[in-house]
Parts: sequence; C-alpha cells; structure tokens
Amino acid sequence: TVIKPLFDDIHCQMQPGEQQKQAGAVDTSRSEGTAASWAASMGPPTCLQALTALVRLFNEHLESMSFLLDDVLKLIRNCINHDTEAIARIGVEGFKQLLILSGKKMDDACWKKVTACIKQLFAGSMPKQLMCVEVSASGEGELPFRKDDVVIQCVVQLLLIDMLQETMREHYDNIPPESVLALLDALQGSYEFAQEFNQQIELRQTLKRLGFIREMRQLPGLLKQEREALSCSLKVLFQVQGDPKMQGTHYASKAVERLMKLCCMVLRNYVNKERIIGEQHAQAAEQPADANSHDREAAQVEMEREVLGLVPIISDVVMGGLRDLRQDQFARHAPELFPLLCDLTVVNSYEVREKVRSVLLVQVGPMLGFQATEASGEGPGGESTASC
Repeated sequence: TVIKPLFDDIHCQMQPGEQQKQAGAVDTSRSEGTAASWAASMGPPTCLQALTALVRLFNEHLESMSFLLDDVLKLIRNCINHDTEAIARIGVEGFKQLLILSGKKMDDACWKKVTACIKQLFAGSMPKQLMCVEVSASGEGELPFRKDDVVIQCVVQLLLIDMLQETMREHYDNIPPESVLALLDALQGSYEFAQEFNQQIELRQTLKRLGFIREMRQLPGLLKQEREALSCSLKVLFQVQGDPKMQGTHYASKAVERLMKLCCMVLRNYVNKERIIGEQHAQAAEQPADANSHDREAAQVEMEREVLGLVPIISDVVMGGLRDLRQDQFARHAPELFPLLCDLTVVNSYEVREKVRSVLLVQVGPMLGFQATEASGEGPGGESTASC
C-alpha cells in the first residue's frame, strides 16, 4: 500500500509530456517533465542508485512483494524503451541486477513473466528502420529516421544479449525449460535480423552515403549483434544437450533440431564465404580498376570481417560443443556434420583446423575403430595418441 503508488508516480514521470497531459497531469507548465528531464535533474548515477535500491528491496522481500513484479518490469521496460541512451542503459543494468539477485528465488510463474518481458524488449528495440531505406547509388536524400533513435536500439540489442549471457551463466539451472526456449527465440530473432541486414551490402553502402555512421571507416553493420546473439544461442543449446532435466522431453527434441540447423548453417556459411573471398582475391589480381572497384572492395572487406569474426565462434563454441557431446548424440547427426568437418580441414584458419582435428579424433575416430587415449587426442609432444 505504501510502495505501489510510487510506481504510478514514476510511470507518469517516465511518459513524454503529451502523454502526461492525456493521463491527467494537472500542472501543464511542467510538460517538460519527461523521463529525460527527470533523469537529467537526478543525474544518471542517482537514477541507477535508485533503481538498484528498488531491485535490492524487491529481492530481499520477494516472497511478500512478488505481486509487484509486473510493476517492477514495467518500470524497467519503460527505461529501456526510452529515447535517451543513458536511461536505456540504466534500465538494462537494473534488469540485469534483478535477474542476477533474484534468479534463484523466482518460481516458474515469475520466470514466465520475465521471459515475456525480455522477448518484448528484443522485439521492440530491433532497429527495423534500417531496412526502410531505398537502395540508391546517388547518395542524395536524407535518412528516413532519427539516427540517434536507431543507434540507441542497436545499443540496447547488444546490452540485452549481454544480459542474457550473464543470466544464463548464473541461473540456467533455475530457469524452467519453457522459459529457456523462449529466451532462445528472442536470441534467434536478434541474430536473424542482424544477419539479414549484414548481407545487404548495397543497403549498408546507401546508409553510409546518407550519413548514417559516416564517421566510421567501415560500412554500418550489425556484425557484433549477429556474432553475440549467435554465440549465446549456441552455448545455451549445447548446454541443453547435457541437461538431465531436458532429456526425454519435447523441449530437448526442439533444442537439438535447432542446434544442428544452426551449426550446419554457420559452418556452411563460413566455408562458402571463405571460398568466395579466395575467388575475389584471384579476380582482383586480374581485373583492371573501374568505377565499381571501390564498392567491390568495400563488400570484400565486410565479408572478410564477417569471416574473421566467425573464427572464435566456430573454433571455441561449435567445435568445443561438438567435441563434448556424448558419442551417441554426435553419431545421430554425423551424416550431416561429417562433410562440413571435412570442408573445414582446408580453411585458412589454423585455429579452426586444429579444433576440427580434435572433433574428428574424439567423435569420428571411435566410429572407425580408433580411440584417442587422452581427452585432447594428442600426446604431450603434440603427436596423435589415437590407436587402433
């Protein structure tokens, strides 16, 4: 009865001025009391301290205050969705603190509300306006959106992914299977959007010509969003494969189907793009410069950046995950994985080739009657210890 009215007051302050008037705010002279001016008057550190104090209070009395979870989530959501970056960052940090502190105490109903909120935040902060630009080589015109708004959305996507990675590390065992898959859906949406945007080189070139992130040398891109969402998804999906409470449920079958689809797509994409880069280098050496040379070089640089960024994901996450699967799990998917592993043995990255060798020794070797005598498949001197 004492705390709940405070939420109504804060929600009103978080609304833009026009919405405050419509909500019945009496003092119209204070229409500038938006979240931005409210936060500015307090200062970001004070705002964060206030939200942190609220989260800690909620955590300490979760059992008796669980009815306030909807209000806490609404407050956090309003912060994250705000068009001021400092407030959005404070909102995500507050959400992260809530999940880290209270994750072990939350029941399935609480987690259901939390995951629904996270999915809404991912969907609401997707920078879809980047796709609304008409591709043009002229460089004339202007951006059909406010640059700052889209930049904040890009920042929020990265912050949300980071929040999920930390939450999964801390509380995977406390999150019900249904909520795990819901969070994976949110990550997949972020990954797929970023991947689709990154593949549209002409669109990204147009955005740069129109002044979007013009100060950066490279083209505007969502490569980090694509990599981080992909990496987090793969880590969670591999974790599901070793989770006893998931085994034998329909959640496990959904997760393994998604994992194999994602692994095969990533490996195939990496192999194909590395081959294309090699062909482009060969053609560039023979082809004379022309009016389109600059655009071709820019596209090639972006593809090289993408391939380079995939190396740690493939070597550490994908190969590490495949290597640590139970042999019966790996064997069920060996027919689709083995050709891709063979393709990876001739890529340029030594790091990838080395990890592929380990997977072949540990997983494929036993199918052929070979057995590595050490988990690494190598002896102290780096020589193979596999024996028949």
